[in-house]
Amino acid sequence: MPLLDAEKTAFGTGSRALMVRRWDVAERAEALLRNSAYLELRNVFCSFREGVLTLRGRVSSYHLKQLAQTFTGDLKEVAELKNQLEVLELNEKERNHARADAQKR
Repeated sequence: MPLLDAEKTAFGTGSRALMVRRWDVAERAEALLRNSAYLELRNVFCSFREGVLTLRGRVSSYHLKQLAQTFTGDLKEVAELKNQLEVLELNEKERNHARADAQKR
């Protein structure tokens, strides 16, 4: 797979350099989510390949799904973001707990 000029300059041209780069972008995206005030985003899994960052996992609302995309979409290496997060319906008890957690922030 051909490397972009920026990739060659920053990370070398070998396959090891590319693997480090993929891991680095995905790891930085996950760190952005882990460091957010939203606990559920800490369980989002990120992968990166050929300029595409993919988000996978489950969240309890479309708002959280969109926040995950917002937090990670500004990484300079990301040309495209695929948000494959699944939104799960919560029962009443879980909704009340999520509201209480949000009010603590």
